[in-house]
Amino acid sequence: MRIATGGEVHAPVERIGGPAVEEPSDERLHRTELARRVWHHVRAAPAEAAHVVAERALFASPERSPIDAVARRALEDGLVDVGNVLCVADAGSARLQEAGQHVENDERPRVAKVRRVVRRHAADVHRQRRSARSEREYVAASRVVEPEHPRRTISSPAVTRFLARDEVIEIVRRIASPPTAPYHEFAVLEAIRGELEAARIATRTDAFGQVYAHLARGSAKRALVFAAHTDHPAFEVTDAQGTEGRARVLGGFRQRVFPTDVPVMVQDDAGAPPFRATLLDPEASVEPKHNSTVVCRIRADRELRVGQFAVLDMPGVEVAGDEIRMRAADDLAGCALIVCALLVLREDDRPHDIHAIFTRAEETGLYGARLAAEDGLIPRDAFVVSVEASRALPGAEAGKGVVVRAGDLHNTFSNEAERYLRVARERLADAGMPVQRALLVGGTCEASAFVRLGWTATGMALPNVNYHNAAPDGGFAPEIVRVSDLASGIALAVEAAIAAAEDASESWWPDVRVVPSDIRSLLRRPRRDE
Repeated sequence: MRIATGGEVHAPVERIGGPAVEEPSDERLHRTELARRVWHHVRAAPAEAAHVVAERALFASPERSPIDAVARRALEDGLVDVGNVLCVADAGSARLQEAGQHVENDERPRVAKVRRVVRRHAADVHRQRRSARSEREYVAASRVVEPEHPRRTISSPAVTRFLARDEVIEIVRRIASPPTAPYHEFAVLEAIRGELEAARIATRTDAFGQVYAHLARGSAKRALVFAAHTDHPAFEVTDAQGTEGRARVLGGFRQRVFPTDVPVMVQDDAGAPPFRATLLDPEASVEPKHNSTVVCRIRADRELRVGQFAVLDMPGVEVAGDEIRMRAADDLAGCALIVCALLVLREDDRPHDIHAIFTRAEETGLYGARLAAEDGLIPRDAFVVSVEASRALPGAEAGKGVVVRAGDLHNTFSNEAERYLRVARERLADAGMPVQRALLVGGTCEASAFVRLGWTATGMALPNVNYHNAAPDGGFAPEIVRVSDLASGIALAVEAAIAAAEDASESWWPDVRVVPSDIRSLLRRPRRDE
């Protein structure tokens, strides 16, 4: 059976090789000492005043201070429990000047636990809000109240602000609950526009119905374009006779066992109430232009019309612990990741220049991305980052962080574009945030379209269990992504945007960029005869 190129295409891993092994960043040498409760030396504070936000960060594991290199579990072991107010490493704090905000008697956990430090300033403590965007900042003087564990302090450079877990989940729910299919993405695009415009982020729509957004602050040396697609494999009615007819697969449903009857919900683009139907008697029928390999009989509760589409009859979003079970994680989870990153960057004072594009018809042939590239619908000098929810594989496993995607089934991506993701990964490792890196050969993503059409592009991916709704034993099942991986992905996108604005390189690069002069001399030395 012929399989069309384009889309996230199922491919047997054993025929093309597995992905690269995860490449964790090196741990700092003194982590072991910190794990044994080594006390932190208090040093003079920076010249500026400090700002600390007591906000529930969306981290899969507790934060680790980038400067003092707090061990991954150290914060759970009391290092962030500083009593009634933050203990600040400030020589002037011994005089206990009067604080601008008196919080010493408020001992609720969200005040006592310091989850994030902004800009190296001392002791601006915020209470957690339900929405991070409604948070106001109050400046406190450098006053220190006697901590519960004296002398243990943490100092840190700037760490990204994060949305609360519940806020992220609600954004995922609002974006991923509407039905979608290739050529029928209108409800999802409307939901994305609504999220962005509610946050006062302007959007525009191109002639093909694709949605764009742009955020910029300060002087950025490089712009990034984050791209995610709004469709997911589904079915389309091609023939209708009353309540019965024919339907074809749109996109990459290639279940190991395609059931003889599949419950679906029939939808239309006008937003009429959906109704139940059953797909029966699947037959192989290849239509490369629409990446379609199967046609079925359809029997519905109501009268069918040609052009209606059907999605799997399962909840759009269900959350169970760290798992988000979705009808269409690929790629509505990726769309939600980009929206969340934009909301974070809107409040970030650091320079950045970020574009977002929410594309259509990826599953049938990368069509939306190809149109954007062919018609120059995004800035030509920007680097593209494709954001996907791609098949979880060894080395790219669920629950171990978002994946920096070095390539896909058909192409390796641009090193220059990936550099900013690697810098972000390095910075997040300093904060205890896991990020993986792998060559993901389970499918083809939009970065391939941009690379082949001459753009500088790279990718990142959420590990997706039951990719394209393929149940382990055959048939259909919800796709599953992890909240912790989504948090990792939001953080990676934000920090990559900042790294691009700085045109930053990895920390090791200055040490190897120029060959030392003594090595040059050594290698020029002629061979000596005995």
